[in-house]
Amino acid sequence: MKTGNTFTKRSLQLALAVAAFSFNTSAQSLNISGGVNIGQTHIYEGGERLYQDYSESYTGPGGSSSTTEYGLKPVIGYNAALAYEFNISERFAIVPGFKLSTKGYKLEYKSEYTSSTYSYSEKESQALRMNVLDIPINFKFGITTGDVKVYAQTGVYFGMVLFGNVTYKAEGEDSDGYNYKAEDRESINDMYDDAKDRMNAGLTLGAGVEFKNFFLEANYNAGLLSFNTDNVSLINHDVGVSVGYKIKTKKSK
Repeated sequence: MKTGNTFTKRSLQLALAVAAFSFNTSAQSLNISGGVNIGQTHIYEGGERLYQDYSESYTGPGGSSSTTEYGLKPVIGYNAALAYEFNISERFAIVPGFKLSTKGYKLEYKSEYTSSTYSYSEKESQALRMNVLDIPINFKFGITTGDVKVYAQTGVYFGMVLFGNVTYKAEGEDSDGYNYKAEDRESINDMYDDAKDRMNAGLTLGAGVEFKNFFLEANYNAGLLSFNTDNVSLINHDVGVSVGYKIKTKKSK
């Protein structure tokens, strides 16, 4: 985890440097936004990615058949952000802030078997929902100017899991009348032995459009450093769409 600690220190140093540099810039605004987040966490163990989409079908003698499927699905949640925009020029701005969002995955498994005398089906799922606080520092580039402004942005973020849970579900039935259902939930606090395992970092790419004080924005976050739990690494990839409002705190001269 030395690499993660070094990245964290450099991120904080960069944040302080940005704040010091941007304090005396021209136009400034407080940006408040919220929207939908679609999170897809990839799972790695020993450098190998686990649980990629898999499907298998089999047809046997006498018309019997079986299918097995599993794969990771995205988790849909929310995002809420508070950022401060320092406009260096008409087309360039630095935007540090705070962002709370849902990240995670849903692992689904399904199996079915059918023959002339017997059949069964079963489903299992494991859903991880993490509420993560990110500290992004974005560099915003104006593509157009005027009342309607189109822009692109890129930057880095440092994140930490605050709270969340893992939900396990299973159900099945067969042609003999047997059926079962089970569900369990575990707090994410039970998964982490060390606070540093809750931390991650990555890159941000995004674009948006502004109309006066309102804006619509889409961002893609690509995790570079992982959360670590139960001897596996979790790398986040998520897409967020949000709408927001800019409260101008300092007008350009």
